[in-house]
Amino acid sequence: MYEHGTPTVRWSSSDASPLPCDLIYIKIPKCASSTTGGVARRIAAKHNLSGVHEKGSAWRPEPVLWANHGKLAAKWSPLHALHQRAFLWTMVRQPVPRCLSAYYHFMESRHDAPNTAHAKVEYLRGCRDSVYSYTSPPKSAGLFTPHQLVRDVYSFVGLVERYEESIVLLASMLRVPLAHVLFLKAKVSTEGGAHDGLGIAFVPHPPLDEEPPSVQDEAWSASFNASNRNDYELYHAANAELERRWAANRAVLDANLRTFRSMLMRAKELCGNWTSEDCYWNDNGCGVECLDSHFTE
Repeated sequence: MYEHGTPTVRWSSSDASPLPCDLIYIKIPKCASSTTGGVARRIAAKHNLSGVHEKGSAWRPEPVLWANHGKLAAKWSPLHALHQRAFLWTMVRQPVPRCLSAYYHFMESRHDAPNTAHAKVEYLRGCRDSVYSYTSPPKSAGLFTPHQLVRDVYSFVGLVERYEESIVLLASMLRVPLAHVLFLKAKVSTEGGAHDGLGIAFVPHPPLDEEPPSVQDEAWSASFNASNRNDYELYHAANAELERRWAANRAVLDANLRTFRSMLMRAKELCGNWTSEDCYWNDNGCGVECLDSHFTE
């Protein structure tokens, strides 16, 4: 929980939730951000936070939700101005797939960049600790290591590669029912036919082992690893913290995960054909009426 006047964020196990506290989600591009933004909005809607249906927020009235793109450094001042405690969280992703996903999404899909090995190699060379930069406080607040971001700044850092586990753990930390974090994927950019919130069609992209050899070589190169050392450390620190929290309550969380996966399968079957009119905002948090009608507290 964020304590006013200090740079740290803590969620105390003695706090009895369910909310109300301010819910601040740092929405990192190409880290399952639209789907996770929907999860944040669903939690907020279920607990009467303001800002559920807004693109942005004036951070008032509290308790408030923030679930939009924007670096933590830009939110640092308004975060300090909050009167209630805040749960600050985000989702991170392995650097290589995140960087390549950004190329396909922002460069090829939106700007008609060429789908060539050379173009992708050059883009990978430009990826330099972007997630660490995105999730860090302003320099005026001090320099935080990736480990400190996970343990001292954020209440929770989930992982895209362990998405369902991350969401189940989030629900446990907030002490909210699994129905309150239930989601339908906003988009799957690895598949054809999907569109983003602007209506732009995604370019399907292959897994790394199906990319050209030069792209794979760059992804595994010492130079890419060095350029993204903080991003890798942040990812591994988040993974270790997830493991630590999971181990502390393994039996309950394992059971919750099984239940949640069953709920997700049923949600996809019953509510998968959602429309843009049934979303909290844009393509974030869709199939609201259907989910609410089939999944109770």
